[in-house]
Amino acid sequence: MSDPERDSVDIATIERRANREAMQDGLGEILVGIILIGMGAASVHLFLAAIYLIPLILSRKISEVFKRRFTYPRIGYVKPHEEGARKVLPGVFLYEIAVFAGLAVAFLLIFGDLADPQVWSRWSPLLFAMMLVGAYLYSHGRSGNRLYLAYAGFALASGIAFSLASFEGMSFPYLFGDWGPGIVIFFLVTGSGFLLFGLSSLLWFITRHPVDAAGDDCEIGA
Repeated sequence: MSDPERDSVDIATIERRANREAMQDGLGEILVGIILIGMGAASVHLFLAAIYLIPLILSRKISEVFKRRFTYPRIGYVKPHEEGARKVLPGVFLYEIAVFAGLAVAFLLIFGDLADPQVWSRWSPLLFAMMLVGAYLYSHGRSGNRLYLAYAGFALASGIAFSLASFEGMSFPYLFGDWGPGIVIFFLVTGSGFLLFGLSSLLWFITRHPVDAAGDDCEIGA
């Protein structure tokens, strides 16, 4: 007779394994890097907004083309379990509220004024960094891959560093430029970091998983 509790643990382990297999090719970090770089670039000139708008709008098509080219030929078709929007969005919404509330309390205690837009613009890199932290903590929970904890740490460190740094005499005329130069530099530098992480993961993935000459088309999924 099967043990429901043990079966539940086994299913969760299989799901994490499937997610880990599907997410190891570096695509997620490459897209995040390009989007962040694009947001920073569009603050320099709006014409460059296409750098981040295209990945955002066509992310599913780009993902499928990428995986057909690099991922599926090496590990087979991996179909991870996808949680519905109704299950994910409430958690995202609550996390964002918690981030804003936490920062508001911190700003009130440290600066004594929540209405000062200069405070929020100065610390906007940390605000965006916390969104990335939440995304990578979620990815870690789905896959069990500790690398996502490192990515979350990198995002958090970058957000703090670029919030504390001074960029006097530097300005950007478009998009996020009104928030101050710190957030634009954060996008460009942190995005470049994630792009590098993603390309490194892709290189590691390609090296570790050479194409099977026999054309193995196995499927791993939950």
